[in-house]
Amino acid sequence: MKGSIITAEEIKARWAYAEVTSERFGKAYAQHLPPQLFHDAHMGKPFAAVAQTDWKLLIDVLENYARNKGFIDNIDDFGAPEYVLEEWDLSALLNCLTIPAFGEVLYPIFLARPPGTSNGVVDAADPRYKSHSIPFDPNYAPTSPLIAINFGGRYMLIEGYLRSILWLRNPVSPLQVWIPSPTVGP
Repeated sequence: MKGSIITAEEIKARWAYAEVTSERFGKAYAQHLPPQLFHDAHMGKPFAAVAQTDWKLLIDVLENYARNKGFIDNIDDFGAPEYVLEEWDLSALLNCLTIPAFGEVLYPIFLARPPGTSNGVVDAADPRYKSHSIPFDPNYAPTSPLIAINFGGRYMLIEGYLRSILWLRNPVSPLQVWIPSPTVGP
């Protein structure tokens, strides 16, 4: 719910839990999470029902197997001890920056650029490319909020690129985004 406040630790645990069902990152979680926790995520069990005792395990997999720990450290380095749930409109999303892997540019420039390539082959995991294989759903709403950090006085979307692109197809309802608490914000 808009205005909810959670810790940076919970942000990381939520990030990890959202990736358990990911085609790109899910294998790391399948190999390192208890089968029941992995199964619960695939069955749609909400994060709110995940035991807090499982957060450290989720974060461990996120930082050591699914992603680069240095990347995850941005939650603390450019975030805040607490994050607040905001509702973004189209303008807010289009005014945020992208991560360095996507050029550290404003979101519209990221959208206009072609998907990343490696040796001339399109990166199938690039959200701009991946979104083309997902049919349009006029009722689409992200199942978990995106995550942004503060960077140079702007918000930088750090997690949720595919969900944000799918939301852009029909941005009628607000886009939920966890942002660093305004007491430390830009």
